[in-house]
Amino acid sequence: LRFTFEARVRLPMAMAAGRARSRSPPPASQASTSEDVTAAHALRRTYIAPRQSKFRVASVLRFVRPDGTEGKIEAVNAEPHDANIRGAICAERAALCKFQQIGAVPGPDCGSRITRVVCV
Repeated sequence: LRFTFEARVRLPMAMAAGRARSRSPPPASQASTSEDVTAAHALRRTYIAPRQSKFRVASVLRFVRPDGTEGKIEAVNAEPHDANIRGAICAERAALCKFQQIGAVPGPDCGSRITRVVCV
C-alpha cells in the first residue's frame, strides 16, 4: 500500500503576496527610537539625582496629534525632599500625566495618540 498526502494550506492574501501580516498602520513617528534614547540619556545627565534613591531616570514620550503632526514630552522622576518616599513619581508616569494634561484641554492636542515611550 502506498499513501500520499497533500496538505493545502490557505495563506492570507497578504502573506501570499509577500507583504507583512500586520494590519497596524505604519509608524507615524519621523524620529527613530535611537534618537529618543539619545534624547532621554541627555536629559537624564542634566539633572541632579534625587536625594533618597539616587536614581536618575528620564522618559521621552512621542505622540501624534489629530492633524498628523508629532509632539514630544520629556520628563524625569521626582521625589519629595523629606523622609517620606511615598510621594515619589516615576519618569514615565510624569510624562503620561503631562500628556493627559495637554490632551484634556480643548485645542490642537486634544485627541492625540501616544506612539512611543522611552525610559532610561
